[in-house]
Amino acid sequence: GPSDSIKNKDASDCRSQQPQWLTDIIRIQKEVAQQERTLFWDWRDYMGGECSIKAWSIYDLARPDGVHLSREGYESSANTLYSQLSALINKS
Repeated sequence: GPSDSIKNKDASDCRSQQPQWLTDIIRIQKEVAQQERTLFWDWRDYMGGECSIKAWSIYDLARPDGVHLSREGYESSANTLYSQLSALINKS
């Protein structure tokens, strides 16, 4: 699924800061993955949930735009996804 992102930094609460469609996209992708019996990796959940990109930005894992990760953030995400997939493969 997509990573966490913030569209409206000036909004007063997390839900208002998030793009309206983001939660729906993640939900739909999860549903389709279940229907198709395939894997789904919840990138936003890995990051820490809604509005977690703010914390990632503090640690230089995300860019100040509230959308894109830094090189280190993308590498961290990729390494975790690889580790989790490898663990699943080795389990089989």
